[in-house]
Amino acid sequence: MNFNFGEVLTKAWKITWKHKALWGAAIVMTFVIYLIFPLMFVPWFMILSEGDPTRWFDNLLPWILLGTGFFLMMVISYGFMPLIRSALIVGALKAERGAEKISFREIFSDGRAFYLRLLGVMLLYALATMLVSLLFSAIQIFGTVVTMGLASLCLTPLSFLMYPFMFAAMAWMELAESAVVADGLGVMDAIRRGWDTMRVNKMNVFIVALIVYVGIGMVTMLVMVPFFLPVFFAPVFFIEGGEIWNGLLWGAGIWMALFIPIMTFVQGIGMVFMKTTWLLTYLRLTHKPEEIVVLPEANA
Repeated sequence: MNFNFGEVLTKAWKITWKHKALWGAAIVMTFVIYLIFPLMFVPWFMILSEGDPTRWFDNLLPWILLGTGFFLMMVISYGFMPLIRSALIVGALKAERGAEKISFREIFSDGRAFYLRLLGVMLLYALATMLVSLLFSAIQIFGTVVTMGLASLCLTPLSFLMYPFMFAAMAWMELAESAVVADGLGVMDAIRRGWDTMRVNKMNVFIVALIVYVGIGMVTMLVMVPFFLPVFFAPVFFIEGGEIWNGLLWGAGIWMALFIPIMTFVQGIGMVFMKTTWLLTYLRLTHKPEEIVVLPEANA
């Protein structure tokens, strides 16, 4: 099957740029996650500003808030994320089928029908990747103990194979999610459809994954560099005697807080582009051209 990468990426960007309602859905999700970071790290920041980092080990509050923050991130990821992802796919599908205007309320209302199925796909993906990671870690630990450390040297290069595995797993999940929304499939049927699509079109899917994940990752990384500048220059915070210059420390905190909206905006748009690209990839690989352009409203 001929697959036009340029057409898919160009169409994905046009949809992303035109339909601002999709931006809103993704930015809301990203912003909510970023709001948790102050809960997790402000207590640590305040202790550090007092000039005695050893208090980290004497004060339970920062550890409790850190754990609470991670727990909330997991709850949001697996409780709220399926709704956002379904809304984005629904919106992209409407745009692909010719909708001139997409409303924020409409995509969330229509996306709710796919919430449980997308949650099921996400949970199975998380379970599968966790089991594979645990299995690899167990083999590495066992081999290291048995061979007095030699296996660790041999298996370390193999750990780089985890990256292609993660790429493939994420691509599989994205195709399965697109199958749920575009074709109304159940969880297991969507997973099988995603697997069959990836198996038959290995190279096409791999190239799309490379472009999407590496490309968006590089853009995000460039945006995040200024955010982490205070971390890079952390030694400057310490003055004679190991004390911390509070002026610089507070300035660094304000600087990082100011970059949160920028990072939220960039990552939100990146998420819209990614979901749209995967939906278009799925449609181009599994549907005939005439099936893609026909509008459901025209058949009513």
